[in-house]
Amino acid sequence: MTRVAALLLLLAGCLLLISGCAATPAAPATTGGGTTLAHVITPTARLDRVDVAVSFGGTRPARLRVGATRDPTAVSEIRALPGGQALDLHQGVIALPRGANGITYSVDVERLSTRDRWVRRGASAAVVLAPDDLLVRADGALPHDGAITVRVDARNDVHVSAAWNQRRDGAYVVPTSTFLARGWMVLDTQEPWRFDAAGCHFEVVTLAPITATREGLERWLGDAARAVAGGWGTMPPTKALVILRPSNARTFGAGDAVLFGSAMHGGGSTLLLYIDAGADDASLPGEWIAVHEMVHLAMPRVRSGDPWFTEGVATYYQEILRARAGMISANDAWRRLGEGFARGRRQSGRATLRAESDAMNARHAYQRVYWSGAAIALLLDVELRQRGRTLDDAMREMTSAFGSGRRPASADEVLTHLDDWLGEPLFTTTAAKHLASRAFPDVDAALRSRANSAP
Repeated sequence: MTRVAALLLLLAGCLLLISGCAATPAAPATTGGGTTLAHVITPTARLDRVDVAVSFGGTRPARLRVGATRDPTAVSEIRALPGGQALDLHQGVIALPRGANGITYSVDVERLSTRDRWVRRGASAAVVLAPDDLLVRADGALPHDGAITVRVDARNDVHVSAAWNQRRDGAYVVPTSTFLARGWMVLDTQEPWRFDAAGCHFEVVTLAPITATREGLERWLGDAARAVAGGWGTMPPTKALVILRPSNARTFGAGDAVLFGSAMHGGGSTLLLYIDAGADDASLPGEWIAVHEMVHLAMPRVRSGDPWFTEGVATYYQEILRARAGMISANDAWRRLGEGFARGRRQSGRATLRAESDAMNARHAYQRVYWSGAAIALLLDVELRQRGRTLDDAMREMTSAFGSGRRPASADEVLTHLDDWLGEPLFTTTAAKHLASRAFPDVDAALRSRANSAP
């Protein structure tokens, strides 16, 4: 098996894991409501079950919807409070009796989780879940930020790691994005470690033993965050969960220290990074995947149907930002971009970029879509510099305009806004031209114009 084929196999497996375990639920038609739901969760020591108690505040809900949308039957032993009346679950919805001011229920964690998300470390264990798997919300309405809170009963010495913000009283505040986008949380019998970098508080969970030291891992992740802050001024998320999944990827023919990554916004900013278990401290600095994924965290949430835009921007900046941070030289950054454009060009020609982007996973058109998007980013950067602006300016404007939105914006919405910000239709016309073309964007002149300058 060639190294490229092996990496594609690894990528396909990781994408299957992510899509299968964290599907995005359909958003209700309405949002808001005056209901508050205070959850107290109690994981068992074996992590096979979580007992949940929920008390209601504000407007009493008539029905609750369970968050475990992939398998609602994982929720059982549902009882109303007070009194303990047994309640039924029908198509993921619990009808509440009159006078109920809370409920209790149990979640079968093993039913929700695939083997890939279970980690046993001798006497310790961890399991990765979607952040809404353990929660309920009022049926028919999305909760506003802060309407749902979570406290952890740690009687069994189980730690809960999530990207939720924590109040001074210890309660976690669950954001609306928990129910709108994919995300992760971790139940772990080992305590996570934490550090601050570039204005962001990182909580790190390592799911298996690894050669690299905590100091080396912190330096690697911190350097990536500081590199991204070089483009945005700071890391827009103030808190991020990082899940490190050590793997023996050398058996797949992959020799890189970091093998795969994924950034998610559901329930807060979360990074899942697959790292070679044998990677040492010296092999991590300067690699590109952590920077690429942190660019995704710095960007507002854009709908998953526009990977040419989201992945293109991240692919362009993974080289630019590393050069600015001194991780690689400027010459290496322009060379790597040129090599990437060549790979994208070789996969072009069979369909328009729009068609390839829409069906990227089914067609395995990653090189075409990622590098075409990066080429469009370069073309825009060159045009903006001729107007006294830069793509950095545009990214900061995008983050300011769309960073706090509950729903993901489309690429068209972002580009239209940036046209208004610039005062001319540069973004939409540039994108439309290349999305409608089967050919790879012609970047030779743009690359030559930038090759002798700092990124």
